[in-house]
Amino acid sequence: MFKRFITLLRHALMPLAILTLVGFTIGYFVTGFVVNNNFSYYEANIIALESPEEFFSLTSLNKTRELIDEYNYRIENKEIEGKKLFISKDLDNKNLASSIKIKSLGDNSYKISIPMRLFQTTFLSKSQKLSEGISKCERTMVSLIDSKVTGIDNDNVTLTSKFTHVGYHNPYLYGGVSALVLSLSFILVLLAYSRKDEEIKNHNIHDNETIFKTPFHKEYWRLASKELKSVRNISAVAVLFALMMACKAIPIPSGFGALGISFTYLFFSVIAMIYGPITAVCVGMLSDVLGHFIFPPGMPFFPGYTLDSMLAGFTYGICLYKTRVSFSKCFFARLFVNLFVNTILGSIWWSIINSFSFDAYLSYMFLISLPKNLIYLLPQSILMFLVLKALMAPLKHLNLIDYRISDNVGII
Repeated sequence: MFKRFITLLRHALMPLAILTLVGFTIGYFVTGFVVNNNFSYYEANIIALESPEEFFSLTSLNKTRELIDEYNYRIENKEIEGKKLFISKDLDNKNLASSIKIKSLGDNSYKISIPMRLFQTTFLSKSQKLSEGISKCERTMVSLIDSKVTGIDNDNVTLTSKFTHVGYHNPYLYGGVSALVLSLSFILVLLAYSRKDEEIKNHNIHDNETIFKTPFHKEYWRLASKELKSVRNISAVAVLFALMMACKAIPIPSGFGALGISFTYLFFSVIAMIYGPITAVCVGMLSDVLGHFIFPPGMPFFPGYTLDSMLAGFTYGICLYKTRVSFSKCFFARLFVNLFVNTILGSIWWSIINSFSFDAYLSYMFLISLPKNLIYLLPQSILMFLVLKALMAPLKHLNLIDYRISDNVGII
């Protein structure tokens, strides 16, 4: 059994590497942009003779900010002598007023908590140094409370401690843990699979040289890796890729916010079925990168969507390449793409781009993304199955699909 397990593991190094990368990416982005942005705070203690809520109200912050800007302007023009006050360029008074939390500690003492997302750590390209978020937060708050400079009677509020970082989670650590969990889960599946006596011998792993019961076989990946070495195959992929890109130019409203639908996945699944998961991953990466610049979506390029496209191609390839095509396989492929790739990962990427809070992320995912992907799941699966079934005869005639695959399309 152990020898069989080592053999399977060696032949499955590529999907293991992809799962590890996916696990790290998910752990890193969820921790860094969802957990830390919503549950990590900079905290400090203040003394307030009266309720500090008024001092941190939007009206008061706007007035203080105007006086600070005027004070810095006078220093720049050498009208007065002094040191400029620091205000983070990324700070929005409205966000600070609505996000700051104030907790009474008794005896006019309060603890203020400011979300980490308001003061992110950034890299200064000119000085080649890190501008730490906690430093920007503390310097900004000192400037806001400095009554001697602004001329505002801020004696009501006094900062009595340094800011500390609370609730921060290292995204690299959690990314590594996520990658480790996915990798170990995959290895345990291989270990369980290697225990099956009927699948120990190679001739039981595949029906013949072109139809495989499982992708965990060296011949499967050897064939998949050779698909793009033929000029004929590259030409055929280019034609299908062009049709796939043409579909990107015709977005169809889905009825769920800004989300749309298209028929891109149909050509994508055909490419994956004929040429395998490796080719499909490459096509997915190119389609997202080129599609963004050929048909600009009106937002910055984000690599998370490239990962989504690559995952979708890999899923179609695993479910449809060198195996008998059935409706159940089309359904499970779309189920994974719709629920995991589109709903979970897609909502995370959209939340990062738009700086959603955790509540806004959940609302977007459950009220917009999930209903859309569930409603279209069955129609998309049926359409994919019907298209693949209709293409079997011409693909067999062109020697792109083995007759033992084209003649055995079924429901299950």
